[in-house]
Amino acid sequence: SKEFLDVDKLVDSLGNIPSDFMTFGFQFINPAIRFHGLMAIFHNYFNKQFVRLYKALIYWREENIDMPGEFARDLIKNYFQENLLFSGNLEIGGVKADLKTIEIPVLNIISMLDDVAPYPSCDALKEKVKDIKTIVLPDGHLAVILLIMMNIPLEPYWKEILSWIKE
Repeated sequence: SKEFLDVDKLVDSLGNIPSDFMTFGFQFINPAIRFHGLMAIFHNYFNKQFVRLYKALIYWREENIDMPGEFARDLIKNYFQENLLFSGNLEIGGVKADLKTIEIPVLNIISMLDDVAPYPSCDALKEKVKDIKTIVLPDGHLAVILLIMMNIPLEPYWKEILSWIKE
């Protein structure tokens, strides 16, 4: 919300969004996620594959770069605070972007427990796009990678995804 983040003040003051700000901000989305991660590593300490993947994901999560100021201003204001794309009020190059005009099939892969892209926000896309197929994964937005480590078979999800691509 605009009350929570004054992106204009931040960009005008710093010129960009420092990577540390983004890393810190992501922690506020779901503060308990770090604790869950540490517990997962504790419970899977002797599982070399789990530990290797966990370390890679932590590195990926923490390895951010500064976000250019004007890009950040546009992204945060137009897409998050004002939700212009979804509401049909976003203009790109003087042309209104309307999700209802998408004519190609869309595959919407949603994770039930995603804290970055919450299920209701992703599922709402079906209100705007005519030809949409939705596949719902359990867990968070990395579920398509991590399910196997939770002893949940990935094969049914990948079969459905590949079937849609072939179609």
